[in-house]
Amino acid sequence: MENIRALRDTAESGGGFIVFIWPNPGQEDRDELKIGYVLPVDDTWWVGSGST
Repeated sequence: MENIRALRDTAESGGGFIVFIWPNPGQEDRDELKIGYVLPVDDTWWVGSGST
């Protein structure tokens, strides 16, 4: 949940890039670095994309 909160906080501050550790379910939940980009849609929603 810490990653989701960080993405939300980034969106709420206007959006941008964030780098975080993500347990990759396709690799037996092995921790991997991931970079994401997130933008606010409105006061309730945000949208993001990421790459490992």
